[in-house]
Amino acid sequence: MLKSLKTTLKAFPVITVVAVSLCFITTELFDLLLGIKLPEQSIVAAMRYIITHAFDSIKNFLNCASALAQVLVLVPVVEEILFRWLLFMLPLRLVGKRHAAEDGAVHTAAASAPSASTRIAVCIAVFSAAAFSAAHYIQMPWPNNAFIALFFFGLAQCWLYRKTDYLWCPALNHALFNTANLVLMFIVPS
Repeated sequence: MLKSLKTTLKAFPVITVVAVSLCFITTELFDLLLGIKLPEQSIVAAMRYIITHAFDSIKNFLNCASALAQVLVLVPVVEEILFRWLLFMLPLRLVGKRHAAEDGAVHTAAASAPSASTRIAVCIAVFSAAAFSAAHYIQMPWPNNAFIALFFFGLAQCWLYRKTDYLWCPALNHALFNTANLVLMFIVPS
């Protein structure tokens, strides 16, 4: 379990830097190549407003505390259960059991080729990541600057779950990622 925590804490800065960089790169490429100014995610704009006005009144402060609890605790837990356990690990385990016998036979025939279970894991991870990034656009402007970054983040979360075999690892990473994004929101101009 300590090894899983170390893996999560080592992966967090890499995943965060790559995802945030992808967000900025996507924004700049769309602007430079296509002349399209991509908006930030609606939730980012809403959180920026909520936090900025937190001390205007007691009601705003309570709304801010509630929003922070949701973004930093509830959302990471719920999204990891849905996208990493239900849409990634559960299907992977169900399908993986069926291909375990085939995996051994293929492995002896072609040692350098990816195993069937690896190919299946990648396909399921891509589906989970696509669903994760698409789910962030149900009520948000499309396209916006985070779709590719969220797709990468979803893939990285699947990798982390598979590497550690603990759901709390991607949930912790997700909470840290959301925290880093909230901090960056006030460091980097929109």
